[in-house]
Amino acid sequence: MLSFSPATPGQYDEFLKMMWDDGQDYWENTLRVMQMTWEEYAQIFHTRGEVFAIFQDDALAGFYWIEERVDTLHLHGLILKTGYQGQGIGTTILTMLANRYSGKLDKIELGVYQANSGAIRLYEKLGYCITKRLDDLQFFIMQKPLAPQIVSQINNNVGQLDRRYQPFLQQLASARAGSAELVPGLASRRAAGDCSTSQSHR
Repeated sequence: MLSFSPATPGQYDEFLKMMWDDGQDYWENTLRVMQMTWEEYAQIFHTRGEVFAIFQDDALAGFYWIEERVDTLHLHGLILKTGYQGQGIGTTILTMLANRYSGKLDKIELGVYQANSGAIRLYEKLGYCITKRLDDLQFFIMQKPLAPQIVSQINNNVGQLDRRYQPFLQQLASARAGSAELVPGLASRRAAGDCSTSQSHR
């Protein structure tokens, strides 16, 4: 069973080491481009957003790091220990975050190595689309729209409303970010999972 808790100071350091070990070549290039030392990055890591420890049956399985940025939930990092990879834990966490922040924020975003085609395919299956290329960092930014706040509020309160209106309101509540006809202002957003215009990585 999965559970999560805010990381302790010691776990912050463990997560930081896992990030370095997971992609030392990438980090060396990234820090060079950003003209930043690893120590300076570590300071940002300790002061921005929140880090959570991931437990599988009370055993530490990994960590994830998130930050709320105005209308966006940014996933800085998600790393699992070797023995816990390939078990669907990452998918579960991404789904949990999307559900938790639907109705609170407009979208969730993350970065992925351009060479990591397996991760890109997984994210696309979960409704993420490539929105930006950072070629100097060898990175893609991918985003997934979340349910707008008004829809989430109606979904939460529909059971309290007159039964005469429930069929219509349930239909409205089921309309997700791609339903521009029912949710004004969303026409310019790609529907979740529609990445037909973002195939540059293939």
